[in-house]
Amino acid sequence: MINWNKFIEFKNNTFKLIRNVFMGKDAPCDIDAPHAHRYVNKYGFTKYIESERPKLKGYIRQDDYIYLDKEKQELLSTLNKYKLLRINDNIDKIKSDQKRNKGFYEYRYEHEELNTYPVIEGTGKNQTVTLKQVWETEYDWTRDINHDGLTGYRRYCDYDYYSYNISKDEKGRTVLIGPPETNDIISVKDEYPYIAEDYYELVYGDREEFDIKEERAKINGTAKRR
Repeated sequence: MINWNKFIEFKNNTFKLIRNVFMGKDAPCDIDAPHAHRYVNKYGFTKYIESERPKLKGYIRQDDYIYLDKEKQELLSTLNKYKLLRINDNIDKIKSDQKRNKGFYEYRYEHEELNTYPVIEGTGKNQTVTLKQVWETEYDWTRDINHDGLTGYRRYCDYDYYSYNISKDEKGRTVLIGPPETNDIISVKDEYPYIAEDYYELVYGDREEFDIKEERAKINGTAKRR
């Protein structure tokens, strides 16, 4: 049998929560001591914010929280100012990104491109502009070893990761230290414990020559065994 009183209460609370999210009102919270709620965005990043707003700059408030003393309040304020996140709060996210971001080779290929250029003749009122089309050889990069027009050059592409620490200079100003020279920021998180949301980037290596037939045979599984 449906308990209509509880159903109506649940419906009203749900409506209030939705209204709070869209109208920017604070969510209910009975915690009296200084604290920060955990917020999560659609990309899986986690941060703690001293707020009761249901949604802040793409981050959704969660029920779990941490208590804050003065030192932690100052740290959170600094992290939010510089848009940094704690690595310890985002370990699973970082491991997932690193697992997905595998290095790979790109291969240089050439192709013919029909380009259009303006041709200006004459001067003043007698000046005319016509368009001239010219076939030109251009170069680009592909991850497909079987692509047509490979030139025998390749480059290795991999991801660099950036983490930071926070310190004070001789004038008491906040400064960021880092990033370290490593592609495994979890291994140095004690020394560099913070990241930005865009904490990695794809880096293109130097161009190098390679044997096209040998590379194709290796990747396509047709290389001869010795």
